Amino acid sequence: METTRVASEAITLRPLNLGELLDSAITLYRKNWITLIGISAVVSVPILVMQIIAALVTLPTDPFFTGARLDSSEFAESFALLAFYGATIIVSILGGLGRVFELGAIAIAVSEQYLRRAITIKQAYLRALRKWLALLIASFILGLASVAILLPLFGVIGLGVISPAFGSQSQANVGLAISMLCMCFGSIPLFVIWFALAMRWSFFTQAIVLEDLSGIAGIRRSWRLTKGSFWRVVGILFLLGIFIYVVTAVPTAAIQFGATAMFLGSLFVPTVLNSIVATLVAMVTEPLQFAVITLLYYDLRVRKEGFDLEMLMQQMTPVNPK
Repeated sequence: METTRVASEAITLRPLNLGELLDSAITLYRKNWITLIGISAVVSVPILVMQIIAALVTLPTDPFFTGARLDSSEFAESFALLAFYGATIIVSILGGLGRVFELGAIAIAVSEQYLRRAITIKQAYLRALRKWLALLIASFILGLASVAILLPLFGVIGLGVISPAFGSQSQANVGLAISMLCMCFGSIPLFVIWFALAMRWSFFTQAIVLEDLSGIAGIRRSWRLTKGSFWRVVGILFLLGIFIYVVTAVPTAAIQFGATAMFLGSLFVPTVLNSIVATLVAMVTEPLQFAVITLLYYDLRVRKEGFDLEMLMQQMTPVNPK
């Protein structure tokens, strides 16, 4: 396991404006990028390897290997394609579980850096794994809440898709029209509700791993921290999300388009290249993104609770140097 240590100059805990917050996060990331990217790589690289293996095993008849040119309908009906999508879903689930602990480890590493402590990749993961049950419970609860909020929207979309198969053409048209109206007028409030809750719950990982809370307590803690600072949190995280999306979407879309154009009829090549590029980009950008969120978490605590560096360091559990 990589043993690179996080270390930096002292940082005074005080309320930060947007520019200072971003500058602090970028400085922290720049000084410790090897360790932070290493934490991300612990999860990202094995998942990438599994994605490539899944593609190799389930797509042996891909035109890239056989040289044949299969039309899209023939290839879409093949068992290999179904197996590939099944394997992709399984790997994605494993990746999602791994990411829960990855983000916990990044939050711990960033926190230790911010509090002028050294930490290794191994130590960050060991501390995150101590809270494995709380992290999984909180992630499951929030995922379930998201599904419950968005499920009506998916149901309306599904109704619109299947309505032409039932009844007369006029009945199908009426069903489709109602579905489209519900989707147009119902999707906006549902999305607003989901987005607002996501903002209020943005700091549950930090609350769990840095304050040693349970899953439910971590969610409640995040909710309380964002009370009174909702629009500030929304603005910062919205701008951060746009930046990360542009940085990640542009290269992956370019690779996907280029690979698809060069290897017509092949699913393997675009999939593998897209996975490699997406993984590399995420390994670089995700630690920076979560560094900003972690520093924003501390900024909220300083503003709401008046904590200074000494009080925070007394509360935090020191890292075991072994």
